[in-house]
Amino acid sequence: PDRWNRIKSVISEDDVRKAYQRAMNSMARLNKIGMFIK
Repeated sequence: PDRWNRIKSVISEDDVRKAYQRAMNSMARLNKIGMFIK
């Protein structure tokens, strides 16, 4: 909540949710690729 109060004037909640989703997808893809590299 405190962090959100500091950034909400710069970025919308929808943009934050989209960025979070994109980051999650990227990490999932990296983990999947890493699984095959071992």
